[in-house]
Amino acid sequence: MKMITIINGTILSLMLTGCSHANVKAGESSLFVYKTKGAIQCESKGITLQQSVQELDKAGIKAEKSHCAIMTGMSMIAMCGAGTSDIIVHKIDAKNLVNAKTLGFDEAKKLIDEKRGLNYKITQCKN
Repeated sequence: MKMITIINGTILSLMLTGCSHANVKAGESSLFVYKTKGAIQCESKGITLQQSVQELDKAGIKAEKSHCAIMTGMSMIAMCGAGTSDIIVHKIDAKNLVNAKTLGFDEAKKLIDEKRGLNYKITQCKN
């Protein structure tokens, strides 16, 4: 019986640790999320900054700041039909990260890897 209690306690502890981001209070901290623009070389410029802001807004997520950007430090094939390194970056309240991820966004800090020279750079929006 003692062993079952220990196992249940461990499982509960792991579950609560995994959900700790949900306990962030509104306005306490912000983070940057990104999503590819979905641009296709020679075919489509992808979504606009305003469309991306509207997507977050429809999900109840306020974008504090929004920027067009490009992923840097990686090679992209130059060929019609291939993707681009164009992304859109938004600063949002950290409590909204899970909801933003359901829309296809991810944390922008994941794009940064100093050892491999990977990063992103804010740019002027093309469309």
